[in-house]
Amino acid sequence: MSKGTISPDGKWLWTGTEWIPAPPTSPPVMPPPPPSTPAAPAEPESGYFSANSEIEVGNYFSNISSIEEQLRQNIQNIGENCYREATCGKTGRPVDGKWAKWTLESVEEIDGLYWIVASSKNTQVSHLDSRARFVLSGATYDDLIEGHAWDDGRWTPHFSTGKRDRMVFDPFGQNPPKSVDSAATVAGSIVDSDFERDIRRNIQQVGLASFPDDDNTTWNILSIREENGLHWVETKPIPHVGYEKIMFAMTSPNAGGVKECHCWENGSWGILFS
Repeated sequence: MSKGTISPDGKWLWTGTEWIPAPPTSPPVMPPPPPSTPAAPAEPESGYFSANSEIEVGNYFSNISSIEEQLRQNIQNIGENCYREATCGKTGRPVDGKWAKWTLESVEEIDGLYWIVASSKNTQVSHLDSRARFVLSGATYDDLIEGHAWDDGRWTPHFSTGKRDRMVFDPFGQNPPKSVDSAATVAGSIVDSDFERDIRRNIQQVGLASFPDDDNTTWNILSIREENGLHWVETKPIPHVGYEKIMFAMTSPNAGGVKECHCWENGSWGILFS
């Protein structure tokens, strides 16, 4: 088929029989698209920092949740340093220290101190599970102030690092703390507050000096009383040193102040050495 003849003005095409409008020689120009509405800026994701600000946007973490996360990371180190390697008295297998797996149970902040409860699962002796409570001013072992042991359904003072003038012990009211500003009454007798404070700090050294072969034992104070010019300090060593309980008769709150040592056997106290 002939392409036909285009008129000089380019507007018409001769088909051989008639003139018709000439077809376009280039694609039609499309109209520009309508202007688009600018998209709203995306909301920042929770928990991230703004690119032009040092202020955190989204959800804020409270101080206690931040400390709790740090404590979860540090609880193994805290537990291992507070409970060094020892030997189970029943099985002879290693316990505590690196042999125990520590897990954080709870954290509570009171008057600027963090009270944490942790549990330990012994990996060498399956039936040995225990709980401990630690008081810290921060989230690391270096911030440790004191430790408490769970014994017979209640918390008892376990040790003090000496970083405070007194044992903080128990703001929850389960076990009333003993004041060091005035004399404390224990078992009906008056105990000098300075002696009580110092013996709680020194009880590990006292126990080690009296039982040097049991250097892995943790010494827990059960009670303190004063009678006949002596301070009687009842303890529960864990693991035991051959006896479930040991009582020291002391003139001063250090290893040199031990005058007598008594052991609990067959339901009564008997003198072990003097």
